[in-house]
Amino acid sequence: MNTDDPSVELVPIGLIAAEIGEPLDELARRLGVAVTYDDVGLRCVAVATARTVISEHREHQLVAAATSARNQKVTEELAERHRPRVWSAPSATALAELGYATPQEWMAASMAAEVETAGGRRHVFEDALEAGGDLVYRPVPRESDDGQ
Repeated sequence: MNTDDPSVELVPIGLIAAEIGEPLDELARRLGVAVTYDDVGLRCVAVATARTVISEHREHQLVAAATSARNQKVTEELAERHRPRVWSAPSATALAELGYATPQEWMAASMAAEVETAGGRRHVFEDALEAGGDLVYRPVPRESDDGQ
């Protein structure tokens, strides 16, 4: 780039590096041949190059912020879905009014009700039969007493 041309406005890359938070030498390497020296010896680039670098950096920040927000939302949803349930038993008088003798009895009934509302428990054999698979019993052969 011709630094003697007064129509070319130059921006020191130190300002750009400070604006985008990138080390000065890395930015200079990344910009390569676009870097030139002004009349006092500072590394500079044309205003158009500086504008492009800063606008690309801001676009990248917007995309990163949107991705971060989306990831945070998904993480919170997963955490809520997999958060352990806290079972707090009612007081002894409330248990008696509900018809339970112990907190364990109440908890077992609560868990059973939750399983029922979720569709109940299923046995592996039920799933296999519904899938159309045949169950075949294959007995394990006994070892004979003579070692054969």
